[in-house]
Amino acid sequence: MTSQKNSRPCSIADALAVVGEKYALLVLREVFFGVHRFDAIARNVGAPRDILTARLRRLVDAGVLEKVLYNERPARYEYRATKAGQELRPVLLMLMRWGDRHLADVPPTVWQHSCGADLDPAITCRACGEEVHRRDVTPRFQVAGWSAEGHQVVPVVPAACVFDLGRGGDWRARPDAATGRAACEAAGTEVAQGGVGAGTGAVAGGLKGGVGTASATLPCGATVGALVVVNAAGSVFDPTTGALYGVPGRVAYPEPDVHEAASRRLEETRAGSGLPPLNTTLAVVATDAPLTRPQAQKLAGTSHDGLARAIRPVHLMHDGDTVFALATGSGEPPSPVDLNAVLAAGADVVARAITRAVLAAEGVDGPGGTFPSYRDLYGS
Repeated sequence: MTSQKNSRPCSIADALAVVGEKYALLVLREVFFGVHRFDAIARNVGAPRDILTARLRRLVDAGVLEKVLYNERPARYEYRATKAGQELRPVLLMLMRWGDRHLADVPPTVWQHSCGADLDPAITCRACGEEVHRRDVTPRFQVAGWSAEGHQVVPVVPAACVFDLGRGGDWRARPDAATGRAACEAAGTEVAQGGVGAGTGAVAGGLKGGVGTASATLPCGATVGALVVVNAAGSVFDPTTGALYGVPGRVAYPEPDVHEAASRRLEETRAGSGLPPLNTTLAVVATDAPLTRPQAQKLAGTSHDGLARAIRPVHLMHDGDTVFALATGSGEPPSPVDLNAVLAAGADVVARAITRAVLAAEGVDGPGGTFPSYRDLYGS
């Protein structure tokens, strides 16, 4: 049994769900007095019979009481405490002690201990035998996110990884907290592009992929930028012409003989690699326009259009394409029209960043395979 959703995880709450209902503890009082049969319990507790029936059923289902047959014809049962029920006796004694001290002029019942003295119950530590006082105990919370003050917010940090294993490098080299810290400390306005950082092992349709970035400042004053790691199963260029899909504006087509030679070379390197595709194209799109959470989610969705413009095919079963969106909130809140411009710019900068990543990458020929760059095949 667990505590109520969103409330403090607590065994007190769980116990009260069983014995905290009206009449439940009074039923246990009667059982501890030696009263076990329904009619006598009903008389001494003063509970309506239907409610008492429900409470007894609840205590039996919870394993606090058990029904013991004492008459066969007709079948009649007594209610007796189980081992779990017996462990509630000290609870009732402490409740009685509190009531005697704070509510009763004269204690209605006095229990006598086997030592001959009237019982004055106290909680003692089983380990040391000393009586327990408030100052002696300290809670240790074993449920994540909770403390003495209550529930604590644990931030969810979005993360994704690039599938580039088996393309060379040291399998034991993995990013860790120190890597992340070093990246933050090295952050600046100039972003290295190509086969660097997360783009070191990136491949795009047999070509060398990598990291690319692009940004745009809109007429409304908002800036939208994208950082992309291009590691796609699909191609970044048209196989019939060699032209990059994501180039904005007028397209410059390679010469036919250049394209024919490039196609042959790429086909040879693809055949030589022999490795199944392991792909993820990751993008982060950021803006200084203040966005709500649904607006940021929408920006991430429209930015996926940039993937579709610059990579074909995209969003396949071999891909783990992911776009994260964030807003610094330092600019002016966008109007509905300006928000549309921000959403459209997300796709634009993602497509441009993909193209820049491919153009900045340098070819690789190593133990992990041969992956020529676009510039190796078609020139700069």
